[in-house]
This record gives sequence, structure tokens and C-alpha cells, in this order.
Amino acid sequence: MADVKRLREGFEEFDRLLAGEEDWQDKPEQPAEDPVALEKELAVLDMDKAYADRDLNVGFSGGEKKKAEILQLLLLKPALAILDETDSGLDVDAVRTVSKGIEEFQKDKDASLLIITHNAAIADLATRVIRLRSGSVMESRLNEHPARVEDIAW
Repeated sequence: MADVKRLREGFEEFDRLLAGEEDWQDKPEQPAEDPVALEKELAVLDMDKAYADRDLNVGFSGGEKKKAEILQLLLLKPALAILDETDSGLDVDAVRTVSKGIEEFQKDKDASLLIITHNAAIADLATRVIRLRSGSVMESRLNEHPARVEDIAW
């Protein structure tokens, strides 16, 4: 029940942002409180500590930028995260690394994650899978045994 409540709160906040009732830019940035957590999450994403101090919009490759975005997700721990095509334009190794970060985020049971993807392997990581075609739900199922990143044949 707590998962449903957190998901509802996340969607309500998203609706307020879309309606202009809240301004995401007014929210203070939440720095990593624990340097040990930062180092742990950097290790999960196979990133050097120097990445943490770089401007996300300057000098990052596509794969590095995606890793940095997942790092922010891991450190900020939002109630709801929406990821759109996290594997787009990445090589297999980068997809595996980004997916490992997503897997790490999922360990936090108070968070909900919505992943939009065309990659069936990434969908296998989910606890609930909804497949759409032309805007219609083709399948909706619970995945009682989500795959682990290291078990997926990429």
C-alpha cells in the first residue's frame, strides 16, 4: 500500500508541475549528503569521481550523459522517476552499465520507476510490464521474477 501511496504522490507532483502550480526550477538542488554514497553510485555506473564535478551539458558523450543522469537518479532518490529510452544511442556495454544503475535504483522499495523502452531485455528488469501498440495496451502483466542485469543476454 505504501508503494501505491508514493506512486500517487509522485504523479500528483508531476501533475502540479505540468499545470504550472509548481516550478521545478524553484526546488533546491539536493546534493549528495554522503560522500560514501556518491562513490558507491559512481562505482555502480563505472564512472570516475571526476565526473561528479563536471557540468552535465559540457563535454559529455551520449553514454556519459546517460550515466550522469542515472547517477543523479540514484543520489536524489525521487518518489517517481520516468526514464524515456535510456538505451537509445548506446553501445551494449553502456546499456548494461546504465541498466545496472536502474537496477540499483529499484532496490529502494519506496520509489517508483516508469521506463519507456523498445528494448525487451530492459522490460524484463521490470516488476510490471505494459506493452503498447499504436496507443493501445496489448499486454499488462506482473513480472514476479524480474531479470537481473548480469543474467540478460545483451
